[in-house]
Amino acid sequence: MTPILSSGQPEIGYWVCAGAFLTAAAWSALSPLRRSRRSLIILGCLLTAAWAGAMALGDAPGTAQMLEFVRDAAWIVFLLTMPGVLHLAKRMAWKGWVIAMAASAGGGGAFFLLAGKSTHGAGISAGLLLSVFALVLIENLYRNCEIDGRWGIKAFCLGLGLVFAFDFVLYADALFAGSADASFLEARGFVDALAVPLILLSVHRSGRWYTDISLSRVVVFHSAVLLGGGLYLLGMAALGMALHLIGGSPAVQMVFLIATVLAMLVLVSSKSFRSAMRVSISKHFFSQKYDYRDVWLKFIRDIAVAGQGGDLPHRILHAVADIFNCPSGALWVLQPDEELFVASARWNFGEALPSEAADGPLARYLFESRWIIDLADYRHSRIPDVTLPSWLVIHPQAWLLAPLIHNGRLQAFIVLGPPRAAMDITWEDLDLLRTLGEQAGSYLAEEQSLRRLVESSRLEDFNRWSAFLVHDIKGVVGQMSLLVANADQHAHDHAFQRDVVATVANSVLRMRKMLDQLNTRRRGGAAIKTRIDMAVLLRQVGDKWRQSIPSLRTAAFIESVVVEAREDVLISVLDHLIQNAFDASGPEGHISLDLRRQGDDGLVEVRDDGPGMAPSFVREKLFKPLSSEKPDGFGLGAFQVRQLVRGMGGKLEVDTAPGAGTVMRVRLPVLQQTENRKSV
Repeated sequence: MTPILSSGQPEIGYWVCAGAFLTAAAWSALSPLRRSRRSLIILGCLLTAAWAGAMALGDAPGTAQMLEFVRDAAWIVFLLTMPGVLHLAKRMAWKGWVIAMAASAGGGGAFFLLAGKSTHGAGISAGLLLSVFALVLIENLYRNCEIDGRWGIKAFCLGLGLVFAFDFVLYADALFAGSADASFLEARGFVDALAVPLILLSVHRSGRWYTDISLSRVVVFHSAVLLGGGLYLLGMAALGMALHLIGGSPAVQMVFLIATVLAMLVLVSSKSFRSAMRVSISKHFFSQKYDYRDVWLKFIRDIAVAGQGGDLPHRILHAVADIFNCPSGALWVLQPDEELFVASARWNFGEALPSEAADGPLARYLFESRWIIDLADYRHSRIPDVTLPSWLVIHPQAWLLAPLIHNGRLQAFIVLGPPRAAMDITWEDLDLLRTLGEQAGSYLAEEQSLRRLVESSRLEDFNRWSAFLVHDIKGVVGQMSLLVANADQHAHDHAFQRDVVATVANSVLRMRKMLDQLNTRRRGGAAIKTRIDMAVLLRQVGDKWRQSIPSLRTAAFIESVVVEAREDVLISVLDHLIQNAFDASGPEGHISLDLRRQGDDGLVEVRDDGPGMAPSFVREKLFKPLSSEKPDGFGLGAFQVRQLVRGMGGKLEVDTAPGAGTVMRVRLPVLQQTENRKSV
């Protein structure tokens, strides 16, 4: 099979190889392996040693080729005796496409012989074929072995895989070059000798050879592609040699070989080809059509990865279509507000897709029957109980129609395009699609519920702030009412007139800020906070309210307290507290503002000498919205103030008792302390 070393080439590598494999044979004879396996390993090592010796002597080319063939056969027989591998090989051997490719390779070898190429070309082809077949068996032995058994078998697979992988490279190079490269032949003995320590290590671990085989669709697919690729290269090489014998120029031969390799790469990269391979493997190698664990994990992963593949309807469409190898499809999702099923996702399915009424005949049939409709059967009048829309019947890409049911409701329906590889629809396909439809329907329903919840939350927030706005307007009206009440007494006082103009201007400004705040909430914008010196702000608020409430007093602010908040919100809080204090104490009462620091917090106190409140009232009614004992009250003031203070990261505290007045205390976290200064 392999050209013998010519005179003058070093034989030492093959002598090293022969000695190493003789050592491996002796070591294997002492191993605790089962007798049949131990005998086959010893036989393989002895035959490899004999072949290496024949290669080193170089006197009998036919003997070396025969020994190499027997050596390869011995190792392949050993691999076939491992559990599960023989079963896989038998199932692959009787498939039509394998037989056809093997026949083409055999025909190529026969052509070499008939063309007068002696046994040289046929030997190279046979060596390449045997190395590919051995690598396929080694891959299946390792990748399908139980996890616990891999520790024992891994080194053996690496060692024997090294031998046949080098043979594959050697023969592939010789097949295209016409003869084996001398450097490969010189290194071959040393390379094969490197496999011996790995084989010895694995034999030493032979007590841990748990080789129960569980076939994997991925492994069978890769093995079939690897074996088919090797057979394909052999067939194409035979055609290339035929072209050479017929009289083609070297350039034409080179172009032909490159074109054949390129054609193989295009074929292997084709999704349609891979889909057909998977369908054939599932049909002939496994009792079940799908590996449900892999299918379900892939479906969940495709659905869960937001941002890849678009929104949820598009992710569902692609996830379902990929499982059935469909390159096109569309998904119609129920829009409850419109009572329509709208094409929310499409993929290679056209743009103008009509909607379907939620109470239309198609939706009713899908919900009542929950059937998956093969549209090809429908077009041949095999489903007489349903009348589908004409646009769906004539659509060239429509293949399967399936409902997506959730909680007793038709949530959506999906139409898949024809798969890349033709397939017969079985009960297994229908059950899988039905299960995927139920899961996808629950995802869509959950997303719609979440969207409605978000919209409801935004509307609730907007309504709450609208109610706050009404209460703020009530405060402005109360402040203006005080001016009107004092107008008869002070109407001719120029200072009072200036105060009236200033108060009206301030009220207009407050109302504009209210509207701006409401618009910000409606748009979902973020509130902008600033650093506020509370001492300065309290003086400004006190001066403004003193125009309407002359009895208002502000304490001497010993230190300045800086907080981070929205100035308009903080002013609104203070206005509410002062207005409520005035309502409680009356025109003859007294109200005071105070500011102090307590640890890391700044405290703003609004104190009045009104009748005070009972603890039960504070606990049960004060902060309850829409509950008020005032004839013209809305029951929102205290509730709004507490919400605003919490929004600034603070707390609203109440210190009151019947007959002892009330202190409303706003506690806010302090940013920093500036210089002490007095305020009057």
